[in-house]
Amino acid sequence: MKINKFISHKKMRLFFAQEIKAISRWPYDTEGIELSRLPGDVRYNLTPPEAPWHIDVNDDYMEFRRSPFWMVSGEVFMGFILSLLSISFLLVTVSSFFALGYSPHLFFAYVITAFFCIAVLPSAAKIAFLTPHYLPIRFNRKTQKIYVADLKIEGGIFFRKIKLTFREMDWKDVEAWSVSRRFAKNSPYFGLHLVENTSNEISLLKQTRMYATRAPWTNEEWERQRSYIPKIWSYCQHYMAFMPVPDESTKPKPFVFLKNNWLFKWPEEMDARSKSSGDTV
Repeated sequence: MKINKFISHKKMRLFFAQEIKAISRWPYDTEGIELSRLPGDVRYNLTPPEAPWHIDVNDDYMEFRRSPFWMVSGEVFMGFILSLLSISFLLVTVSSFFALGYSPHLFFAYVITAFFCIAVLPSAAKIAFLTPHYLPIRFNRKTQKIYVADLKIEGGIFFRKIKLTFREMDWKDVEAWSVSRRFAKNSPYFGLHLVENTSNEISLLKQTRMYATRAPWTNEEWERQRSYIPKIWSYCQHYMAFMPVPDESTKPKPFVFLKNNWLFKWPEEMDARSKSSGDTV
């Protein structure tokens, strides 16, 4: 595992400030961001490997499913509520129109319905019902590759672009970072980020969020969830080095509101490569 000795913590804070803004769309700054690079060599990682929930593991690859960042989960729930409101406005207005005909007294109701159906419903329904939110990351230890599916959300609540992206990483180029940031007193962010560093150039870094704490709203639960960050990385290192890892198949899967798993599918070629035993890639 290559160790990055050339990019300073200051520049890495700048990098993660930009990336976390892409996740949450909070104001961009480096204040309050704390970083810790996790051990790059499994021989010096004394943290016992453990996963917070169910992992699919076999001799060729393991697949870790990631729950969405809690702010994204909040947007999914809001999209669900706004979709119901929009449909309710539409049904009430249409039924009133057919029952009573056009009435100037209902003009305001017509305007509200048009606003919700044109500006709110498409975006709300897309984030809630037409976007997968339980995305996998695969580690293939035979080929020493990582395969990532990420969701890119850009734009405001009414006019947003949602894109599913796929990427392949070389395990030897990947570093693990524990990232924390407080958006407000009771709204911290703790995450495990994998950074692909191929040339020690900050502009060429690529990253993915492997794990983030959810929203229990108690300090004790925050810390319990946060404690999994080094354990998950240790699990990855042990697995990729063909070392024993705990059997996590009996653990429950995390609850994710509106997972929409039926919408997710690996690209055919990447699906085959990520499951390869290394004989034919």
